[in-house]
Amino acid sequence: DLGSKRMCAMPLWSVALRRARVRDACSECFVKDRSLTGSDSESSESVVAATCFESAFGLEEHHKILAWRDSIYDETFVVALRHGHVKDGKWHYSNSSFLHVTSLLLLNFVLQAIVLWKVKSLSDGEKRNFETGLKEVCEDVDHRNLSFSTKLPVQPEDHMYVDCSPLSFTLMTMGLTILDTNKDGFWDAHEATQVMDEMERKFGREANVPLVRSRLLGFARRGELVATQGLDEGARAHSTSNFTRFPMSYLEKELPLIELCAAEDEHMCSNLEARHILKNRIILDDPDGPNAPDNRVEECVNVQSAYCPHMFGERYKYYMDKSAVLCGERMSFWNRTQKLRTVFYTRSSRFATGPDAVVTKPYMMFLYVILLIWFAAMVQEFREILLWWMMMYKLPVEETEHCLISHEDHSFSLVAMPSVHKWMTITLNLLPRSVICIGLLFTGVRFLIRAEDYADLILNSVALGFLIEVDNMLFAAIASDTCKHLVRELRPYRMRTVGLGNWNVQSLFWTCGIIAFALSFETWSYFRLGGKEDMGVALTCLCQVSGTRCVASQILGGDL
Repeated sequence: DLGSKRMCAMPLWSVALRRARVRDACSECFVKDRSLTGSDSESSESVVAATCFESAFGLEEHHKILAWRDSIYDETFVVALRHGHVKDGKWHYSNSSFLHVTSLLLLNFVLQAIVLWKVKSLSDGEKRNFETGLKEVCEDVDHRNLSFSTKLPVQPEDHMYVDCSPLSFTLMTMGLTILDTNKDGFWDAHEATQVMDEMERKFGREANVPLVRSRLLGFARRGELVATQGLDEGARAHSTSNFTRFPMSYLEKELPLIELCAAEDEHMCSNLEARHILKNRIILDDPDGPNAPDNRVEECVNVQSAYCPHMFGERYKYYMDKSAVLCGERMSFWNRTQKLRTVFYTRSSRFATGPDAVVTKPYMMFLYVILLIWFAAMVQEFREILLWWMMMYKLPVEETEHCLISHEDHSFSLVAMPSVHKWMTITLNLLPRSVICIGLLFTGVRFLIRAEDYADLILNSVALGFLIEVDNMLFAAIASDTCKHLVRELRPYRMRTVGLGNWNVQSLFWTCGIIAFALSFETWSYFRLGGKEDMGVALTCLCQVSGTRCVASQILGGDL
């Protein structure tokens, strides 16, 4: 009764007032309903009470419509109902329909599960290998805990840097600050061991400082240090206490050459020359001559290929190997102005330094658009699955052969469902479908986020779109023409539901949900600890020895 509904729909301003007004309004509804219908039955009261309650809280009655589509899920559900029969008061599958339903639904689940598992393993495997390798060689350090030299004009305000060099190298560049613990001007074996133990305990990284000290003494014995050039063996032995103590004055003179080991890649030498880093570290007889840049680059290559690996040992060589794997393919172009070869690596270019890099705003916006489309597709699937669950709850359960009723226009209507078919549908249709939907949602997001360029992102989205359509493709390929006709002639199933708001509110709810989920996942992927922003900084430091947050770049200085 519309009048009684209007009486129930009263404004509610507080919890106490709401309860009182709902009670009073519903009491009036009961009275008016009895006066109009003359019924005092308990069932009548329950119906009116439900109507009054819904109206009092702003709930509106509307219908959900489950439209049948060309899917293997719909086809197996309808065909089994069409060919079932009743025996001894119980509905039974025909042998052919049972085999048809179970085989197709299992085949669909197996196909989707295999592809989903492979997508997940690829996504997680590559991401795990890349992130683990990057975290292994690149560490976040606080300048207040590790006081390395900073030669760039710009430093981060939060004092946080990324160190992609062996800890022993970083400690060597600090010189007197940390190595000479007793401040006597010499570096003893005991001091090297003490520094190593303290730094490994503090930072959780290996620092073979005694090895570096031993190699420096070896250079001093052979007269290969900058400070020992022109000294005879007796003078070298005297200055190092017969090669047992290393003078810190020698280390200060050797430091500009040691700092070149920050690059960990001989191909970076031309880049260092282009950034005016080599000129003050490699001294030539004619530093401004026409061949000086080439000569400095050649000397830098010798330092990188022989001097640095020998001084810092196997740990440094391991960093060189990891850098070669993580940075990707090496590319180069000719700098006509400086007449030098400039080298860059594909992965660092794709992540941070290239015009279409992952951390650029155009790529972030494009990724957001793709995520919006993906979430919209998954919401469509989720809402359809939700309608199926509602149908399982709403559809009457009857043991009859007349679950599908035909009409004069040769269409059909679904009016009931046998109990065995209900539980079979839940077990083989809805539960696997729900699991696949949830798994596909999160796996698909990770698969899209792991893309490193536009091409990968587009290809990944196409692959996920293919995975969604497996049930439709099976329907088109396997279902007979009769079964297809039966599904297409079945009228949509209408279910009465009660909900808040009209269709505009529901549409706004789903739209805001899609926008919020896509934004939250993209924000998490970029700005979490170890996210794309951090990986871009780390790759720029590891592969290009560049960036204001890069310890090696700060140690080397030069142009950014």
